[in-house]
Amino acid sequence: MKTTDIQALAVAAMATLAFNAWADHHQGTGKGREPMDHGTHHAAPSDTVEPTLTRGEVRAINKQKQRITLKHDEIKNLNMAAMTMAFAVKEPAMLDQVKVGDKVEFKAVKDKGTLTLIELRLTK
Repeated sequence: MKTTDIQALAVAAMATLAFNAWADHHQGTGKGREPMDHGTHHAAPSDTVEPTLTRGEVRAINKQKQRITLKHDEIKNLNMAAMTMAFAVKEPAMLDQVKVGDKVEFKAVKDKGTLTLIELRLTK
Protein backbone atom coordinates (compact mmCIF):
# COMPACT_ATOMS: atom_id res chain seq x y z
CA MET A 1 0.00 0.00 0.00
CA LYS A 2 1.27 3.48 -0.83
CA THR A 3 1.81 6.11 1.84
CA THR A 4 -0.92 8.32 0.34
CA ASP A 5 -3.41 5.44 0.52
CA ILE A 6 -2.59 4.86 4.20
CA GLN A 7 -2.95 8.57 4.94
CA ALA A 8 -6.32 8.68 3.19
CA LEU A 9 -7.53 5.65 5.18
CA ALA A 10 -6.34 7.24 8.44
CA VAL A 11 -8.21 10.47 7.67
CA ALA A 12 -11.35 8.54 6.76
CA ALA A 13 -11.14 6.51 9.99
CA MET A 14 -10.72 9.66 12.12
CA ALA A 15 -13.66 11.33 10.37
CA THR A 16 -15.83 8.26 11.02
CA LEU A 17 -14.88 8.21 14.71
CA ALA A 18 -15.57 11.92 15.05
CA PHE A 19 -18.97 11.56 13.39
CA ASN A 20 -19.90 8.61 15.61
CA ALA A 21 -18.96 10.56 18.74
CA TRP A 22 -21.07 13.49 17.56
CA ALA A 23 -24.01 11.20 16.77
CA ASP A 24 -23.78 9.53 20.21
CA HIS A 25 -23.84 12.93 21.88
CA HIS A 26 -26.76 14.32 19.89
CA GLN A 27 -28.93 11.28 19.22
CA GLY A 28 -28.19 8.72 21.91
CA THR A 29 -26.98 5.21 21.20
CA GLY A 30 -29.37 2.95 23.04
CA LYS A 31 -26.55 2.12 25.47
CA GLY A 32 -28.01 4.00 28.41
CA ARG A 33 -27.13 7.42 27.03
CA GLU A 34 -29.92 9.73 26.09
CA PRO A 35 -29.69 12.41 23.43
CA MET A 36 -28.55 15.82 24.56
CA ASP A 37 -31.45 18.27 24.89
CA HIS A 38 -29.89 21.65 24.17
CA GLY A 39 -33.18 23.40 24.94
CA THR A 40 -32.71 22.76 28.64
CA HIS A 41 -29.27 24.36 28.97
CA HIS A 42 -29.13 27.22 31.40
CA ALA A 43 -27.36 30.51 30.96
CA ALA A 44 -23.91 30.96 32.46
CA PRO A 45 -23.97 31.95 36.14
CA SER A 46 -22.80 35.50 35.31
CA ASP A 47 -25.95 35.92 33.20
CA THR A 48 -28.35 34.80 35.89
CA VAL A 49 -26.78 35.63 39.25
CA GLU A 50 -27.75 38.96 40.78
CA PRO A 51 -24.70 41.22 41.21
CA THR A 52 -23.39 41.31 44.77
CA LEU A 53 -21.24 43.84 46.58
CA THR A 54 -17.53 43.18 46.25
CA ARG A 55 -14.72 44.88 48.18
CA GLY A 56 -11.90 46.61 46.39
CA GLU A 57 -9.32 49.37 46.42
CA VAL A 58 -9.02 52.11 43.81
CA ARG A 59 -5.67 51.83 42.00
CA ALA A 60 -6.23 54.24 39.07
CA ILE A 61 -8.88 56.52 37.58
CA ASN A 62 -9.02 57.41 33.89
CA LYS A 63 -11.75 60.02 33.36
CA GLN A 64 -10.98 60.38 29.66
CA LYS A 65 -11.67 56.68 29.01
CA GLN A 66 -14.30 56.51 31.81
CA ARG A 67 -12.52 53.59 33.46
CA ILE A 68 -11.46 52.77 37.00
CA THR A 69 -8.83 50.23 38.00
CA LEU A 70 -9.60 48.26 41.15
CA LYS A 71 -7.70 45.68 43.16
CA HIS A 72 -10.69 43.55 44.10
CA ASP A 73 -11.82 40.44 45.93
CA GLU A 74 -13.57 37.59 44.11
CA ILE A 75 -16.55 38.78 42.07
CA LYS A 76 -18.94 35.90 42.62
CA ASN A 77 -21.64 36.80 40.10
CA LEU A 78 -18.99 36.95 37.36
CA ASN A 79 -17.07 33.87 38.55
CA MET A 80 -13.96 36.05 38.64
CA ALA A 81 -11.01 35.50 40.97
CA ALA A 82 -9.49 38.31 43.00
CA MET A 83 -7.18 40.48 40.87
CA THR A 84 -6.42 44.02 39.76
CA MET A 85 -8.17 45.20 36.61
CA ALA A 86 -9.89 48.12 34.91
CA PHE A 87 -13.67 48.45 34.65
CA ALA A 88 -15.92 50.73 32.63
CA VAL A 89 -18.39 52.76 34.70
CA LYS A 90 -22.12 53.02 34.10
CA GLU A 91 -22.11 56.71 35.03
CA PRO A 92 -19.05 58.98 34.53
CA ALA A 93 -19.94 60.78 37.79
CA MET A 94 -18.92 57.62 39.67
CA LEU A 95 -15.29 58.54 38.99
CA ASP A 96 -15.69 61.82 40.92
CA GLN A 97 -16.81 59.97 44.08
CA VAL A 98 -13.46 58.27 44.74
CA LYS A 99 -9.70 58.81 44.59
CA VAL A 100 -6.71 56.48 44.27
CA GLY A 101 -6.23 54.53 47.50
CA ASP A 102 -9.90 54.61 48.56
CA LYS A 103 -11.49 51.42 49.84
CA VAL A 104 -14.75 50.74 48.01
CA GLU A 105 -17.60 48.31 47.55
CA PHE A 106 -19.00 47.83 44.08
CA LYS A 107 -21.32 45.81 41.89
CA ALA A 108 -20.07 44.75 38.47
CA VAL A 109 -21.82 43.15 35.51
CA LYS A 110 -20.86 42.08 32.01
CA ASP A 111 -22.72 44.47 29.70
CA LYS A 112 -22.40 43.73 25.97
CA GLY A 113 -19.06 42.04 26.63
CA THR A 114 -17.67 44.87 28.77
CA LEU A 115 -17.13 44.55 32.52
CA THR A 116 -18.99 47.53 33.95
CA LEU A 117 -19.47 48.94 37.45
CA ILE A 118 -23.14 49.62 38.07
CA GLU A 119 -22.68 50.69 41.69
CA LEU A 120 -19.68 52.15 43.54
CA ARG A 121 -19.43 53.43 47.11
CA LEU A 122 -16.76 54.31 49.64
CA THR A 123 -16.24 52.08 52.67
CA LYS A 124 -14.64 52.81 55.99
